[in-house]
Amino acid sequence: MPIRQQLLCLPNWANFSSPLEIPPDSDAELNMPHTCLIAPGRNRGLYHSAQEFSRWFWRLRDMSSASELQAYLDSFEDLTYNKDRGILKKVIKEGSRDIKPCTEDTVVVHYVGTYFGGEQHGEQFDSSRARNKEFEFTIGKGEVIKAWDVGVATMKVGEVCELIAAPEYGYNDGKTMKFEIELFDTKGMDVSTKKDGSVRKSVLDKGRDILTPTVGLDADISYRAFGGSGSQEFRDVSYTVGDLATSAIPECVDLAVRCMHTGERSLVRRAGLSEAPAGDVANGMEEAYEVRLRNFEKAKRLQSLTTFAEQISYAETLKSKANDYLKTSKFDLALSLYERLHDDLQYIIPNGVEEHKILTGVITAVRLNMALVYLKLGDANNCSEKCNKILETDPSNEKALFRLGQACLLRKDHEDAVVYFRRIVQTNPNNTAAAQQLRVCEEAINLAKEKERKMFRGVYERFKETGLGAPGNTDTSAADMEKSAA
Repeated sequence: MPIRQQLLCLPNWANFSSPLEIPPDSDAELNMPHTCLIAPGRNRGLYHSAQEFSRWFWRLRDMSSASELQAYLDSFEDLTYNKDRGILKKVIKEGSRDIKPCTEDTVVVHYVGTYFGGEQHGEQFDSSRARNKEFEFTIGKGEVIKAWDVGVATMKVGEVCELIAAPEYGYNDGKTMKFEIELFDTKGMDVSTKKDGSVRKSVLDKGRDILTPTVGLDADISYRAFGGSGSQEFRDVSYTVGDLATSAIPECVDLAVRCMHTGERSLVRRAGLSEAPAGDVANGMEEAYEVRLRNFEKAKRLQSLTTFAEQISYAETLKSKANDYLKTSKFDLALSLYERLHDDLQYIIPNGVEEHKILTGVITAVRLNMALVYLKLGDANNCSEKCNKILETDPSNEKALFRLGQACLLRKDHEDAVVYFRRIVQTNPNNTAAAQQLRVCEEAINLAKEKERKMFRGVYERFKETGLGAPGNTDTSAADMEKSAA
């Protein structure tokens, strides 16, 4: 093919400006001083001499001909929306699993960046491998050049690809760049309880509304195992969010549902997926699910209701639902509803003494039940905090004093527990539960003191046997030591 035709076959994304030496045979083929040569495509322009156009092409020093260049570029996929070939991608190594980054996922990559074309063609300008440190960024946040946001989002975990970026998709500095990128992992939103990254959610299709499901209320979902061999059927489930015992759905799915919006479709991954071989969902070696939130019961905020009567009525409804969970030992569900209700109650403004009294009664009941849940969960500190809050406005509240005493018993602090149980008995001698706990505490204290006496007596006897005791003061010393332990 004549060089003139070869030049006209050049890719429409190429754009170079600095002169290079013209090959010796160019004059013979391009000796057309009055002909305008046109570069096709987005960077369309007129070149009024063969030499001017020739300089543009011969920037690609490692390509022996335009046809070779064209064949090389034809092996790349055009990723641009308007198909202007400004972002080209070629897969070098296929991914190890069928998981791609989603918008707002954090990706982990290694890369090597070189210039493509121009006087610096092939020159390396950046490399995470040279630094021996993987690079992380968030998809779709504009933290990297546009070519990366678009290109990396098409990669699968474990994939290695080449990415060619025209200047306007790179640093807009007139230089085309080529990157070799390896995608190690893609990490969605951390929805784990402890925020340790053990469960992550990546949004495949955005939902609507701003509300998310509430633990303890109902939701309708569809989910299926993601990956593995064969097609997985969606399973439709209506369940109480947080109630895994009844619904038998995977815990990671439930944690993700709590952060989803109506109509949202997400990929949920459990920790360890990145290290597991591809396609082993059925064998339990990795865990990933595709989840759709179809609908859910919207929990009203108390402050959104118009009248005080409506607010208190709905508060009683939520409290009753939480009480049912407490009675059936579903403590996490109960606590979640209590906490939400307690927070909302702080925003209700009563009008007059009577409304203030009603509101205080509801808040006190919720705090007492929260304290009971904390006791069941073995959390003495939070139990004490809720009880002390009640005693600030109601110093003689028997339930608060009793649960404070029980919290002290959890900490093995019998002496403090005696104080609270005794206060109850002094004001209400008929409180048999407090009286019984008081006797238990007093017996435990007496046993501890007797144990101390025996310990000190044994220590003193050993001192005597070794000759370290004071002669003539045996009885007095022993008595003093026992007295100090009383």
